[in-house]
This record gives sequence, C-alpha cells and structure tokens, in this order.
Amino acid sequence: MTISISDLDGDLDYAIADLPTALTITGLTTGASVNSVATEINSGETLQMAGMMPDISIQFFVPTVAFTTRPAKGQTCTAGGVTYRIQNIRTSPDDVALTLECTEDES
Repeated sequence: MTISISDLDGDLDYAIADLPTALTITGLTTGASVNSVATEINSGETLQMAGMMPDISIQFFVPTVAFTTRPAKGQTCTAGGVTYRIQNIRTSPDDVALTLECTEDES
C-alpha cells in the first residue's frame, strides 16, 4: 500500500480537529495539534533521555500551508493565553507539517 501526501495531509487535519488549539504566530492564527512534553517525574527529579535533558515543554503540529513565511527558531507564539518561544522546528519529510518545539517564554 502506498501512502500519498494527501493521506498524510488528511491525517494532520484529523489530528487538529480532534485536539484543536488556536496558535498565533506573528499575527497569524492557525489551527494546531498540541503535545505537552512532561519533563518532571517526581518533585526534584527530571526526565533524562540518553543523558540529555530535552529543553522543550510543548510541541505544536501545524500544516505548512498555513504560513506564507515559515516560523523561525526564537520567535514567540501564543496558545491558550500562554506565550511560548520556539526552540526547534522540524519539517515532515513530505513538507506537509511543521513540529514547533517550544518552551514557555519567560521574558
């Protein structure tokens, strides 16, 4: 079975519909699916992955077609009244989706 780009694009649309979040970046509001990344296990303990501490607290999955100019590392975005700073951006191999890995903005 061959999976087409339109299949993957449709999957992202379903994910956004199931887990909707309004994400605002540089004045543009778009739909996104969100994944909260747990970094604390117990009080005073942190989750380590291969000896490295992930520096993200939330991931937003957004379709690339939502942007005429793509978000950039270091930009801020807002969801649910909370401002986040983009730490890393991953693009899906088929260029259908962006994963914005963020931390809460403390500035």
